[in-house]
Amino acid sequence: MSQNTQNIQHSLLSWYDQHKRDLPWRRTKDPYAIWVSEIMLQQTQVQTVIPYYERWMKRFPSIQKLAQATVDDILPFWEGLGYYARARNFHKAAQEIVQKYQGKIPTSAQELIQLSGIGPYTASAIASIAFDEDTPVVDGNVRRVISRLFLTPDDKDKIQEQAEKILAHGRAGDFNQAMMELGATICTPQNPQCLICPLQKNCQAFAKGLQADYPPLMKRVVQKAIKTVGGIIWKEDKILIHQRPLKGLLGGLWEFPNFRVSEKKEGSKLLQKYSHQEIGILISAGEKIRQVKHVYTHLIESLDIYLGRWVKGKIPSKNYKWVKSIELSQYPFTGICSKIRTRILNGTPNVSSSEEKKSHKALKKKESPEKVLIPT
Repeated sequence: MSQNTQNIQHSLLSWYDQHKRDLPWRRTKDPYAIWVSEIMLQQTQVQTVIPYYERWMKRFPSIQKLAQATVDDILPFWEGLGYYARARNFHKAAQEIVQKYQGKIPTSAQELIQLSGIGPYTASAIASIAFDEDTPVVDGNVRRVISRLFLTPDDKDKIQEQAEKILAHGRAGDFNQAMMELGATICTPQNPQCLICPLQKNCQAFAKGLQADYPPLMKRVVQKAIKTVGGIIWKEDKILIHQRPLKGLLGGLWEFPNFRVSEKKEGSKLLQKYSHQEIGILISAGEKIRQVKHVYTHLIESLDIYLGRWVKGKIPSKNYKWVKSIELSQYPFTGICSKIRTRILNGTPNVSSSEEKKSHKALKKKESPEKVLIPT
């Protein structure tokens, strides 16, 4: 082991012991609790995760409790965290552990990576933090720290090689957390706080004034803009909602019926058309009451919402439900539709603004059900 590596280990661990944040999952060695935190922290900031973590642990305190639950049970406790495949895979992995490992979480990264939804990072994080296995973790924060320390290009294999070289054996869990903590709080993407960094003397980027150049910028993902039309469709005192397929984007979440469109027809007519074609019901649609935008990793969705009234037809028994507005909070909704749901729960759309009142009046003036034409 080189002197430089020893200095990095000593300086980083001393800093971590003194300055680490007091986070709920750091107060335990329970591998399940650590696993929960690692899954939630992927692509999500610490302060956002804490309340979700605490609610989750209260509702699903063990791997057995999680395995016994259904996907519909767990998704409401994940709503708002995004990347919902994480929750579904976590649930599946819990069932695998109960069935294949008698409810005991594997202790090595090599075994953990065989479970659903666990990649190299999560496997190494659980193994090192919960079971003291000498294996490094490499997430976005660690990549940035290593890239600056050694002027390493953002190459997966080279970063992994450096992480293995500097790992503090015997305190791998603490060292891995220290590296992530440093990247999250000191060695940040913009404006790193180099003057108070414990690794300043070891950092080649700092010595050459190249902090802003490392890691090299990755090519940005081009976000596709899509247009959808949707409806708050009433049948007496109930609203129609739809559950997305379990596999795919936002799998298992609920939403108000909406359809991606490319036609340049008036939105209410498109809503009537697709409600008939895709759901099998005839509706009467009023004026637009709301436009909502939501940004995903690869999409920017613009959703125009119209007030609608069921006229006739039976909804498919699978994935569609009529529910009272006060029941909407019981269902985990997609991000874009949860914004609309909040408005409904705070005051139903037909009474919350002059525009929406006008829309509701327009619906009442629509033709009788017998005269409603099939949309084309």
